[in-house]
Amino acid sequence: MALLIDSATPAGSDSPTAGDDQIRAFKLAVRDIFTIPNNTTIATALGSVSASGLQYWTFNNEAADAAAAGRLQRNAAILTWHDGTAVRQLLGGDANLTANGIVYGTAAARATATAALTNGQMIIGSTGAAPALGTITGNGITVGTGAGTLSLTAAPTRSTQDVTTSETTTSVSYTDLATVGPAVTLTPGRTTDQIIFVSARIANNTGGQDSYISPAIAGAAASDVDAFVWAVAAANYFQRGSSHTLAASVADGSTHTAKYRVAGGTGTFVNRRISAFTLT
Repeated sequence: MALLIDSATPAGSDSPTAGDDQIRAFKLAVRDIFTIPNNTTIATALGSVSASGLQYWTFNNEAADAAAAGRLQRNAAILTWHDGTAVRQLLGGDANLTANGIVYGTAAARATATAALTNGQMIIGSTGAAPALGTITGNGITVGTGAGTLSLTAAPTRSTQDVTTSETTTSVSYTDLATVGPAVTLTPGRTTDQIIFVSARIANNTGGQDSYISPAIAGAAASDVDAFVWAVAAANYFQRGSSHTLAASVADGSTHTAKYRVAGGTGTFVNRRISAFTLT
């Protein structure tokens, strides 16, 4: 119904009985404007007003979101309003938040928070789902964390080892000398392509035969394909040289060891070296 509250009526000169209708109209206006149930005792004040203005409104806990455009309503935890399209959060308060967590939005346009973060944690997106807390990991890096700090350190990607001792072999198949190696191990934290270099100085071969140095890649057998060959023209022929090999998909932590052989006679090897480098 249409309501009219006119402060000019009844006039001061009107009969007191003329105010009856005005009083009833005022009651009806208050009831309809504030949606107060008719002839119902209200146990709690709807709000508080002081001389300086409105202090607060009290909302009953309806345990549901505002259901129609323009409505303001409290659900079980927060105050919501409906903008005609969807329910929105008016005030999240502390109920949905966590001390030392990170606040993010939800599908219902409400604010919520992650759990409290620990040293080194970050918030990480997750397609179609709430963001999650996680830490940085990766191949070839060491992650250091502390209170409010995060550091990344790259793992070594190259290594060189030497054996200077003069040692001999008469083996016609690849073998170790008295001092094994040298050997190198790379730990980049991932599978990589690597290049391996071997070198030595052959002091002599008593039989005037060829001498070989080759890497045993990742523990596999050494091969002439990867070898440097001293093509000795005569006994007591001195020479130094090196070879390199490209090894694909080498597992992290693999060890490469220099091996030796001769075609005949006794081969003497001095100042042996092996080096390895990651390429990927």
